[in-house]
Amino acid sequence: MVKRIKWTKQALNEKLQILKYWKDRNKSTLYSRKLNTIFIEAIKLIQQYPNLGRETEDPKVKNILAKEYLIFYEESETEIVIVHLWDERQDPDDLIYQLK
Repeated sequence: MVKRIKWTKQALNEKLQILKYWKDRNKSTLYSRKLNTIFIEAIKLIQQYPNLGRETEDPKVKNILAKEYLIFYEESETEIVIVHLWDERQDPDDLIYQLK
């Protein structure tokens, strides 16, 4: 059974900020649409193979790399919750702070 995907408000906001950044920077939606497709494909992989992601310090949270972005997620009996989207080119200390 394929589990339902749910986004936290924080993760959805992060995704929208990332896509808006690239739209504004490139003065085009082309790359933002391509990046969104990459996110969707990564999440489909998570749905098919929930244990695919790397474990994190929090045993409930895993992550998977989608281009330069880490998608953090938790799995429950009925759904997969996307909890955080992170550009891995950023300072990892900021990530640790935000995950707490």
